[in-house]
This record gives sequence, structure tokens and C-alpha cells, in this order.
Amino acid sequence: MVESNDIPNEEGKLIFDFGTEKEEGPIRYFYKPSDSTIAIDPAYVFKFSHNIGSAVTRINKKGGIQFKGDGSERAPYITDPSAAREVLKELMESIKSIGVFLNFMIRYPELYYGTVDTYRSAKDS
Repeated sequence: MVESNDIPNEEGKLIFDFGTEKEEGPIRYFYKPSDSTIAIDPAYVFKFSHNIGSAVTRINKKGGIQFKGDGSERAPYITDPSAAREVLKELMESIKSIGVFLNFMIRYPELYYGTVDTYRSAKDS
């Protein structure tokens, strides 16, 4: 959540309730008349009611996420392969509509995963 004091007094864009079912934006704002108010574009028609104190996110720049390329943004996980495949499948299906595609590789232990069909779930017949 961003306090109005954290938003600079310059034109920008805001997203209300980012990551929730009531997410709305980006919404253009012009300036901050005071520390507790923001001048939002009067032409914008809100689709949802947002509670006082709900999350407000300022967009600093347009464009996709730029990863460093060294993998430091990714968290490592060690888990059961069959359970991990189901979780990964659900994750990939949920984010592909926003243009994010995941590629994964099983690296350990090579011999076991090289000889056993680990891509079949226990639920598959």
C-alpha cells in the first residue's frame, strides 16, 4: 500500500487494489493538491468501489519486467517431482494469459530422471 505522501507530485498512473479481484487501472493522475489527496483524471469511470485504506500502486514506467539474467530473482525450491509438476502446471495455466511463459528443467539426479517417465502424474492412468 502506498501512502499519498509517497506518490510524487507529478503526472503518473495508479493501480488500485493490485492483485485482487477488484484490481483497477492504470488510472492517470495529474498531481497532488495536498499531502492527503490526489487529482485523478475526471474522465475515468471506476468499475469497483475501493475501501479507504485499500492498496494503491504507482506505475513508475511502462513495459515488461526486465530480469537480470543471472537467476537472482528466482527462488529455489526442492519438492516432490510429481506434486511439483501439478503445481507448476496450474501456475503456468494461470499466468499464460498475461503473457508470462515458464520453462523449467529437472537437473538432479540425472540418471533417475533420465530413465523414468517423471512427466506422468500419479493421477494419470
